[in-house]
Amino acid sequence: NTTWYGASHHGKPMSNGKPFDACNPTIVASKIFPKGTRLRLHYRGTIADVTVTDTPHKDAKADIDLSYAVAIRLGAVVEGRVDLGVEPLN
Repeated sequence: NTTWYGASHHGKPMSNGKPFDACNPTIVASKIFPKGTRLRLHYRGTIADVTVTDTPHKDAKADIDLSYAVAIRLGAVVEGRVDLGVEPLN
């Protein structure tokens, strides 16, 4: 399952040392894929190519956390928590 990160996390440092940008097409964190992994996400006929840029918080409940930009692209903002199709690209 998937959730998304928005304004409350914008600008805060990620584990890679860079500030989180809610407008970038990234997966903030993944319990499944390591940082740097490129993925193609599928949701209701929409596709988004993303990169995993951070590690999950120790209490994270979702398998994947999206940036707000990716949630918008996929039409997954209103739902909040969704199930995506995930295809590794590298």
